[in-house]
Amino acid sequence: MAFTIPDDLPKDLYPLAWLIGTWIGTGICEYPDVERFDFSQEVTFAQGGENFLTYISRTNVIDANKDFVRPFSSETGFWKIKDG
Repeated sequence: MAFTIPDDLPKDLYPLAWLIGTWIGTGICEYPDVERFDFSQEVTFAQGGENFLTYISRTNVIDANKDFVRPFSSETGFWKIKDG
């Protein structure tokens, strides 16, 4: 997969440049004490000129047809390359 490093991306973030954008997929959640369910997830990585990436992740429970059933979880945060 080819990508372009944004002109304004700090050089410290070059190793994370391939993450920038929105990633979407589906999966199956299975744990011993949790009823199995299908889910969809959307994760967005963005950079706004600072020396870190922001991310937002949202997951939803979906049915066998991959149709939305209900929200499941969300998370936000920052990714930064540690000095050295």
